Amino acid sequence: MKCRECRMTPHQKNKKMANIFCRFYAFRRLRYNPKGYLTIAGFSEPSDADAEDIELWMPCSPVNEPSLDLEMAKYIMANVGDRFCELVEQEKGAMAWVSPDTKIAWKRAVQGVREMCDSCDTTLFNFHWVCHKCGFVVCLDCYRLRMRKISGCSDHKCTTCENQGQRWLTCSANRQPHEPEKLMITQIIPSDVLWVLGRRIHEAREKYGIKANCPCNPASRESESKEEDEDKKCSTLRDLLTKKNAKKQLEQQQQRKQPNTTTLDDIIQKVVERKHPGREGGSHKSSTLAHYVPRHGTTYMAGRDEPIPCYTLTETSLLFPDVPHTWLDHGRLLRLLEPRNGSNIKLFQQQWRRAQPVLVSNCDKYLNMNTWKPREFSKEFGNLENDLVNCQTNIILLGHKMKVFWDSFERVSSRLKDSKHRPITLKLKDWPPTEDFAELMPNRFQDLMQGLPLPEYTQRQGVFNLASRLPEFFVKPDLGPKMYNAYGSALTPKSGSTNLHLDVSDAVNMMMYVGVPDDEKEIQEKAALEAMEKAGCCEQTLSRVKDAEKPGALWHIYDPQDADKIRDLLNKVAKEQGETIESHHDPIHDQSWYLDENLRSRLLKEYDVQGYTIVQFLGDAVFIPCGAPHQVRNLHSCIKVAEDFVSPENMDYCFKMTQEFRHLSETHSNHEDKLQIKNIIYHAMKDAVAVMLQDV
Repeated sequence: MKCRECRMTPHQKNKKMANIFCRFYAFRRLRYNPKGYLTIAGFSEPSDADAEDIELWMPCSPVNEPSLDLEMAKYIMANVGDRFCELVEQEKGAMAWVSPDTKIAWKRAVQGVREMCDSCDTTLFNFHWVCHKCGFVVCLDCYRLRMRKISGCSDHKCTTCENQGQRWLTCSANRQPHEPEKLMITQIIPSDVLWVLGRRIHEAREKYGIKANCPCNPASRESESKEEDEDKKCSTLRDLLTKKNAKKQLEQQQQRKQPNTTTLDDIIQKVVERKHPGREGGSHKSSTLAHYVPRHGTTYMAGRDEPIPCYTLTETSLLFPDVPHTWLDHGRLLRLLEPRNGSNIKLFQQQWRRAQPVLVSNCDKYLNMNTWKPREFSKEFGNLENDLVNCQTNIILLGHKMKVFWDSFERVSSRLKDSKHRPITLKLKDWPPTEDFAELMPNRFQDLMQGLPLPEYTQRQGVFNLASRLPEFFVKPDLGPKMYNAYGSALTPKSGSTNLHLDVSDAVNMMMYVGVPDDEKEIQEKAALEAMEKAGCCEQTLSRVKDAEKPGALWHIYDPQDADKIRDLLNKVAKEQGETIESHHDPIHDQSWYLDENLRSRLLKEYDVQGYTIVQFLGDAVFIPCGAPHQVRNLHSCIKVAEDFVSPENMDYCFKMTQEFRHLSETHSNHEDKLQIKNIIYHAMKDAVAVMLQDV
C-alpha cells in the first residue's frame, strides 16, 4: 500500500514543489508472508530505538559548536526553561485523547527531512497522528481542534475550530475523510527521552538556583513566579531599586553615606520616580478590544504591565562606563556607538529582554561599502530580469531588467512613469532570493556576516542565536540574509517602502547605502527632514542630519504586547471605510496598512499605544524583536540587508508567532512554519543541560 507521496503523479510532484519522500520510510515494518509476498507488519515502536537513535536527543558533553560555557548555559536556561516545560506539558496533554492501553508508534527522524503537519504546515515536534493507510499526518494542535469541533466547542467566539476542521485532506488510499479516532498516535523523540530531559532540566535549575515559573510544579509556582518576575526586571543596580521597597532602601543608604557621595543616589531616585510615575488623574484607555478577537484568548498581547523606562546618558554611563552609547527617542531607545565593543552585550541584553528595539551605529567602518553601491549592482546584474513593485499602489510590474531600477536609483527624471507621467517610487521585489544570496554574491555575503554587530546573536553560529543549536541532522531554518532595495518616499507621507508587519524571529537590519537623487537633491533633503520632524523624532536624531549624516529610512516599531490593539484600530478604520472583515483576515500579517501620521495619532489617543520612532542612517543596524509590529518608509533611496536570528529572551513571542501563523490562510506567505521553534527549544535546552550537569 503506497503512501500519499508515493501515489503522486510526476505532474503532481512538480506542482507540489516540496520534499517528496515516502511517508513510511524507516517507519512501517514489512515482511514476507509464507507465499513470498511483501506485506505490512505494523509500525516501529518507541522501544525499537537503539543507542544511535537516542544519542541525537540526549544531552551530551561537550556540546556541538558553538560551544557553551556555564554562564551562557545558565542564561539560556533562565530564559527558555519555562517554555520547554510548557512544551512538555502540551505533549503530556496528547495522552488525554487516547485510551491508556493505546499502543504508540515511533517515527524515526530522517536526516534532511522536515516532517510537517498536512493541515497547518507546522513542523512536527513529537506527538502527532498518522493515517496508517496513506501517511496523512496532523500535529497535536490540529488534532485537538478537530476533537473539540466534534465534541462541540463551548467557546462561541472560537472560529478557529470551525476553520481548522475544514482543511483535512481525504485519505489517498480510499478517498474517504480521515476520522480522528482512527488515526494512529505517533511520537518522534525516541523512548522516554523527552521526559528524562524534562527531569534533568529541573535538576539543573535546582542545582544553580534558577527559579522556575513553569506548570510542572503547581505548588511552588505562585511564589516562584513572583520571585522570578522580580529577578527578570531587576538585573542591575538601578533596576533593583525599582522594587516596592526601593525608596525605603534608598533612604537607609543615604543616611549611611557622606553628603559628598549622594550623586548616584540622587540619580537613581530620579530613575525610580520616572520608572513608576504617579498615574492619579491620568486618563486610562480601555483594554477591551471591540473590533478584533484575539486568537489566543483575551490577551497575551494586551500591553505592557509597566511603562517603558526612560534613561539618560548620565545614569547609564555610571553603570556601563566601558560601553560607548547614547539614548534616543526621549530616553527609550538605546543607541550603541561602537559595533565591536566587547562590552556592548551587557547593555544590549538589558533592553532586549524587554523586547525593545536597539540601534547600533558606525557599522559601515567594518564593511567594504564600495561593493554595496547601486552602480555595482547594475554592472553585475543589470541585464537580469526581476519584478518591481509600485510602493504607492503595491502593484507588481513584471519582468523588468534590473538596470531600469538601479540606473534610476539616484535620478528621479529617468524613472519609470505612471499613467499621469509621474515618476514611480519602486522597490525591487524579493531579490536576490534568500537561498541564492551567498551563491550569487559570495564576497558581499562574507562582508556582511563579518560586519554584523552583536555577533553572539546575529552570527549563524552565535551562542545566543538558538537556531545554531539545531544539529546538522535537521533541515536548518532560512534566516537570510535578505536585501531590501527601494527608492525614497519622503514626498509621499501616506505610503511606506514596507507596510506594517511582524516577523516570527528576531532580526537585524543594516543600512548599506543611502542615495539622494542628484536632480532633486534640495527638494528631497528638505522633504526628508520635514518627515522626520512630523514623525516626532527627538533632537538627538535631528542633530545627526545637521552633522551631515545621511538619513536613509524612517522606522516605526511597536511593542509585541501592543499588536492586538493595533489590529483593533485597523479593523475599526476598515469598518469606518465600509470594508468587510473576512474571518481569516489579519491587518498586520496581510501587510496592507502603513500607519501614517493620522493613524499613529489615533493609536496613541484611543489605545495609549506609542511606538519607537527610529531614523536609520548610513551604517546603522536596527535590531527588531520577534513579534514587534514595524513599518519602514525610505526617506531616500536605500539598500538594506537583514539577517534573522532566534534569541533566548524573545522565545515566548517566537513561539506565539508560530501559533499565530498556523491560522493564516494556506496561500499566505507566512503560513508555513519554517522556523521549527519547538525543535530549537528542545536542542537549546538539551545543550544547556549538558553543560550545567556535565559533572553529574
